[in-house]
Formats: sequence, C-alpha cells, structure tokens
Amino acid sequence: EYVAFQGLVLAHTHWALPAAGYTSGQGMVDLPAAFTATGARNCLVEGCTFAHLGAYAVSLGPGCGGNRVVGNRMVDLGGGGVKVGGGNPVPTDNLVANNLISDGGLVHFSAHGIWAGITQGTTIRHNVVRRFLYSTVSVGWAWHDKPTACRGNILENNHIHDAMLLLADGGGIYTLGAQPETVLRGNHIHDVHRSRFA
Repeated sequence: EYVAFQGLVLAHTHWALPAAGYTSGQGMVDLPAAFTATGARNCLVEGCTFAHLGAYAVSLGPGCGGNRVVGNRMVDLGGGGVKVGGGNPVPTDNLVANNLISDGGLVHFSAHGIWAGITQGTTIRHNVVRRFLYSTVSVGWAWHDKPTACRGNILENNHIHDAMLLLADGGGIYTLGAQPETVLRGNHIHDVHRSRFA
C-alpha cells in the first residue's frame, strides 16, 4: 500500500516459449509483465519507461485497487502495455492515464495496448495507444450477456490509432460482455486497418 515507483527504466525482458508451445490465446492476457502487482492498494507507477519487452509492461492483477499508472512510456513491446484484471478479488478503481503505449504485439500478436478484463471502476483516460497488431484497447472479458462483476469503467479522451495492423476481428476499442455503467466518450480513433486475413 502507498508505494510509489517513479522514474524507473524496465527494459530488455525475455519471454521463453513454454514446453506446451505458443498457447495463451486471444489478448495474450496470461503473459507475464515487467511490473506485476497483486493485491496492491493506492500505489503509483509514474514517469517510468518500459521498452524492448518480451511480454506485457504493467499488470494490475487480482485485488488491486486505487492504483495509478500515469505518465509512462511503453514502447517496443513483445506483448502489450497495461493489463488490469485476471482473477478474484476483482480489481477496482484503478487509473491508467497520460501514457504513451506504442508498437506492441510484436511477439504475441493478439496482445492489447490496454486490457481491462473483469474489472470495476477502471478509468482509462488521455492515453496515446498506437501501432498494435490487434485491438489497441479492450474492456470486458465475457463471451455472453449474463451479469459479471465488470461495471462502471470509463474510457475517455484517448488517442487511439493504427490498430489491427495484422489480425482480424477486433478494433480500436474492443468491448466484450455486459458492462453496466461503463462509459466510452471523447476518444479519437482512426486508422483501424483491415486485416489481409479478413
């Protein structure tokens, strides 16, 4: 609780192919991250650089609440930028803001720039998310219309471009499942490409 990680450089992480092979699936959400938190409360990741990574940059996992990932630079990513979610207790009231998240999915093609799975009160605002091989931002993680714990998330005023540089069946913002009280507003989305496989 109440720990600040500021001005750090995390770079050149490795990802080894598991014995079972390349198996993580859509979003590659099971991948590790250079910075991983579980059960963290009211912590700050600010002004850091995440570069040349084998998987994701930042993961806020089960039980994380009230944390802030702000003003970071995440580039040349084997996977994605920020993951929020991935188990119980459901992450609540986390903020992802003012980050540059660029050039990802270079090893794990379906990784997202920002992924918020089953999460409550996650705010994603004022980020630049660009040049991903699949969807740049994804919120929700249920393939049905039944209620889940996912609710009350806000995606606002992000600049999202050059999504879907390789894969199909995605978009600038990909929402999945019932998400009452979730709001998308003021996002500038352009250059969502049509996959050559479509």
